[in-house]
Amino acid sequence: MLTKTVFLLLVGLATVALCATTLSQPRRSTRRRPTQTSEVPSNTIKAEMAHCQPEKKTVELDLPQEYGTVFFPTCVRVEQCGGCCGHPLLTCRPSSTKTVTYEVTKTTADNISSPYYVNVTKHLKCEEVCLETEQDCTPSQIYDENNCECICENEEQRQACQKSQDKLWDKDSCTCKCRKNDDKCSTGQSFSQESCTCDDLYQGVTAWTMLSRTVPRCDGLDHVVTDRTKV
Repeated sequence: MLTKTVFLLLVGLATVALCATTLSQPRRSTRRRPTQTSEVPSNTIKAEMAHCQPEKKTVELDLPQEYGTVFFPTCVRVEQCGGCCGHPLLTCRPSSTKTVTYEVTKTTADNISSPYYVNVTKHLKCEEVCLETEQDCTPSQIYDENNCECICENEEQRQACQKSQDKLWDKDSCTCKCRKNDDKCSTGQSFSQESCTCDDLYQGVTAWTMLSRTVPRCDGLDHVVTDRTKV
């Protein structure tokens, strides 16, 4: 009888534990998630390439600075080249222009108004040209028209420089320079562009050579002592 009672008690405790575990877990929603549709928003606009062509832009008028004088208007909208190019090395520039004269009102401090005329350049045609031109090249460079860039003629030196971990190729001067220029060398040393380290100023120079360069002759001549027996 006691054994049966203990058995029923254990079954009851297991049932209570199972119910508690079930209640503690969050309930899963039975609702279905909405599926993504391929509907196009009503305010969508089909993108079109903004080609290189004249378009109206705001241009500040070249007006003089006169004390007590006011000009109006100070800017106008006039056709200027704009738009995108087919390559990042290209830019949109005018190929044909025209000078347009605008009349503005000039008002003095005495409230006297008179016409004033200003010239503005209007772009008629545009073209895609190289962003970097031959005029941008340094004396050490030549212009590569096919690739729209200034390049160095000494290609072998550039390749050799790129193999060094301590040096960096300078495209503008077409020379190989140290990556880090240390200007804090110790006394008696200077930074070498060849080794990219601090080298001794008098490395390989004997003490007698240094003395012969600094001690003058007693006869007042301009040259220095070079014979040890005459000191």
